[in-house]
Amino acid sequence: MDIEKLLALFPQANLGEKQAGAISFRQGDAFLNIPAAELSEKERKILEIFLGKTADFEVERGAWQDYLTKKSDVKPIKRGKIRFIQYEIRSLNQDEFDMELFKKAFSALFPKEPESVFFLSNNSGVAIEKINAASFDKEEFKGIIQALDADLGANCRVFVGHIWNHKDDLRELFSAERRVFLTENPSEQVFDLAEVALHHYCHEMTSKSPLAQKYHQLISEDTQLKKIVVALYHEKGNVSSAAKKLYLHRNTLQYRIDRLCQETGLNLRRMDDLVFCYLMLQ
Repeated sequence: MDIEKLLALFPQANLGEKQAGAISFRQGDAFLNIPAAELSEKERKILEIFLGKTADFEVERGAWQDYLTKKSDVKPIKRGKIRFIQYEIRSLNQDEFDMELFKKAFSALFPKEPESVFFLSNNSGVAIEKINAASFDKEEFKGIIQALDADLGANCRVFVGHIWNHKDDLRELFSAERRVFLTENPSEQVFDLAEVALHHYCHEMTSKSPLAQKYHQLISEDTQLKKIVVALYHEKGNVSSAAKKLYLHRNTLQYRIDRLCQETGLNLRRMDDLVFCYLMLQ
């Protein structure tokens, strides 16, 4: 195909090095770069017939990093859905750590290679996954991350982000998820927002309220009471199930619940009171 004619058809196109935000076709030692916004999916497929498959995978990797770190306003995705899978490597020996090796190993875990994988600090980064029928759920990620740790001798924790539409403000949403990932440290190696939302959103609010602080002190200073509240919450208020979880006799747990009600007016048998006490522990 005559490159000069293509350049005439797409005035914003150019021949040179690969460029962020462009769809690139290798032409010898150079690349024909056409801004992604100028090409429909149909036009792209037609060009691939004559010019070969696009070489924009690496471009999109750079484009995603530039977009999420506010170096570019060009959103690298035009259709479909994506999610951000954030990772942090703990117990890291920086002298022996190979970032490129880790990125390749992390990318290989996905059913389909991610749009981009890059580091945002010495030990943490993000993979941008375009959602497809084979995409893993959180439970499946737990297994593959354990396998990765075993293979690389690493100790990773992973945040599985929400599935976002290409029309969403992805940069703002990523920043919000990044704050959650950096400030929350649950016991689970692989987690999502639902697991830490109560603590993340309630902690700041309750820390500014003298009333909430007093309730927090009341519940948390009694170690056994704290365990009772958590167990009852996780068992949906079922006293028998909570007693088994706590290795307590059911009557002992009933007594503690009654005593708290007498001393404070808080009745852990009522779901409103139970949820309130649980929130005060966040």
